[in-house]
Amino acid sequence: MLSANAYDGLSNYGVATVSSCVLTRNLYDGLYSFQGETTVSNCVVSGNARGGLFNSVPFGPNNSVSGSGTMTISDSIISDNSGPGVWNYFFLTVLNSTLSGNSAGDAIDGGGILSGTFKSPGGVIVINSTISGNSAFSRSGRSPSATRRKLIQNALRNLGLWLRT
Repeated sequence: MLSANAYDGLSNYGVATVSSCVLTRNLYDGLYSFQGETTVSNCVVSGNARGGLFNSVPFGPNNSVSGSGTMTISDSIISDNSGPGVWNYFFLTVLNSTLSGNSAGDAIDGGGILSGTFKSPGGVIVINSTISGNSAFSRSGRSPSATRRKLIQNALRNLGLWLRT
């Protein structure tokens, strides 16, 4: 159990496999991975102040993603974080997991999963998982428009998934 750390519960800058763990009540993320290959399995990630799991990469010109980083989450519970349950900038796979009760916090969007930047969408695969009861504020602060794109984005947002395009 990694709990109540003054920064992230765990930080990864390479290859990491984390299993059968509890990452809770950390001042920043439960787990922060920078340009790494990270696998999280059979873990509970909850109550972290900035978010649950953060898959980050370096940025190039105009906020484009200039590196790579993969994160695979399986058989885990990511809940009740005060930031996105998962914040992804490159490639994310979620298998047999539950993401619930996360609130976007300072990120504004993506209570369950926030993926990509405005210049570089991140890749997300979700299989046999539950994303529910997450919350986020609309970036615009107003009611969604009736366009097809907005309807799709809002349906995903209601599930806690936000893909920046």
